[in-house]
Amino acid sequence: MQKIKRNNIEVFKKCIEQSSNHMSCFFTETLVRLLLSYVPMLDYITKYNIQPRKAGSFGSGSCSHEVFLSQAFPNMQMFCFDKSSKYIPKYNWNYILENNNIEFVDVDLDHYEWSNLQSKFDYTFSIQTLEHIEDYQSALVNLSSCVMPGGYIYVDTPHYSEKDEQESSDYLVNERKRQWDKHKHYHLGFSRKRMIDRLGNLGFEIIDSGYYSYHEGDTELLKIIRSSGIYAKVKAEPLLAIFISYLLQNILSKYEVKYRNIFDTIDEAMNQNRVASAIRILARKI
Repeated sequence: MQKIKRNNIEVFKKCIEQSSNHMSCFFTETLVRLLLSYVPMLDYITKYNIQPRKAGSFGSGSCSHEVFLSQAFPNMQMFCFDKSSKYIPKYNWNYILENNNIEFVDVDLDHYEWSNLQSKFDYTFSIQTLEHIEDYQSALVNLSSCVMPGGYIYVDTPHYSEKDEQESSDYLVNERKRQWDKHKHYHLGFSRKRMIDRLGNLGFEIIDSGYYSYHEGDTELLKIIRSSGIYAKVKAEPLLAIFISYLLQNILSKYEVKYRNIFDTIDEAMNQNRVASAIRILARKI
């Protein structure tokens, strides 16, 4: 793993502040759920002083992470790839239409000519997408091909022991069915260590990797919001959005080592009781 000087926390704060006004478009609970996966990505970007110029997001969904990032880095050109715009809320769609540094590309990536994107981006990311793709290995190869030499890839997926996923116990059969019915997941998730190996085989060096979780501290934050009784009716004002972002980053830092120890042991033991956790990996193309 390459040694890179970590940047100051002030950079993270500045990035959050630049997008806090748009964050206030979301209901508070929705924003918290978005930030649970946005904060870990932004954490790596700012810690390693990455200055993306041309970024590609694959499986952009609501385009919320992409809008936030384009506001945090206004000199960056953002391309959002997905096969449908139906999940993009009006305030994100209006932002995309009104700003020339972000573009939505309506395309079925399963039938796309990937050579059109060869080495196009200096930063690509896929957040909670690979588990929706049956042939995820081909998707990862295609995604990797879009990164220019020296550019970065960020992968975020649910965590699961991959050996366990291949077993046929009643629990796993039922869990696979539940995940498909609820989320259209072909895969329960991926091992951090196995995903690191895959990226290494595709010509990347790992800059950092770890786990974050929708468990313990971050779940407590959601409980507090829900217990107020008015979370569904309250928009997240800019100062509240900033506060939630800082709080989530502190939770991330606090539990990172604990998560790594727990989930690495799970991968080695190949015996996982399901918890809502995710892996995050930042790698650079050699």
